[in-house]
Amino acid sequence: MKNLTARRRRLNGCKAVVYWVHNERCRSPKKDGYVGVTINLKDRSKDHVSVFGKKVIIDVLTTGTRKQCLDYEKKLRSKQNIGWNKSIGGNSTFHINPASIKKISKILKGRIFSNVHRKRLSVAASNRVWDEESRKILSRMASQRALSEKTKNKIRRAMIIRNKNPEYLRRWKKSYRKAIEIRKRDPLAMMRAGRKTKERWKKLREQHPRLYMKVCANISQAITRWRRKSEVTNRAAK
Repeated sequence: MKNLTARRRRLNGCKAVVYWVHNERCRSPKKDGYVGVTINLKDRSKDHVSVFGKKVIIDVLTTGTRKQCLDYEKKLRSKQNIGWNKSIGGNSTFHINPASIKKISKILKGRIFSNVHRKRLSVAASNRVWDEESRKILSRMASQRALSEKTKNKIRRAMIIRNKNPEYLRRWKKSYRKAIEIRKRDPLAMMRAGRKTKERWKKLREQHPRLYMKVCANISQAITRWRRKSEVTNRAAK
């Protein structure tokens, strides 16, 4: 959230222009044509030419910071459906009507991503860094979110399917085999484990009780062997 606010401030301080897209029939920018704000008139002009045609004329009405230009645009387009504009001026956000939202939702529903695209999304999500303020806001929003019973049942079913997935179990076993090897070398490492490791152990105990018991038995055996070895070493030293 803080990064987004800082970005908006930087954008508001950028140099921008208020432009008027019109044709020969248009008389005044207050009533006719299309009025907009941009920080890149060249690229924006191409968009308007593709929509309104090659015969349109694009004039610059004024220049200034982005905030100043948005305020000026709001004066020219104080309400909806003035000239070629559909929305109110001075608003930097993009609004979609409910009918378009339903169409987009219908198109996106059931869409299947390729493995390459999934990997890119995974990398992008893993590299995302949230500041402390954003984490608190997201945590508060998640805690206040009210889930319906239907959604809760969907989550439960997804968890059951995931826990039965051989690939998921294989990754869990691999990670805890590595943990066993570490604890064999240093059995007291578990006592020095941090909060994150304790949470993993708790998760393992809840989701895979058999594997958890097996891991605990292996650790117990390793500790016993280490203690016996230590006793033998101490006696030999004496």
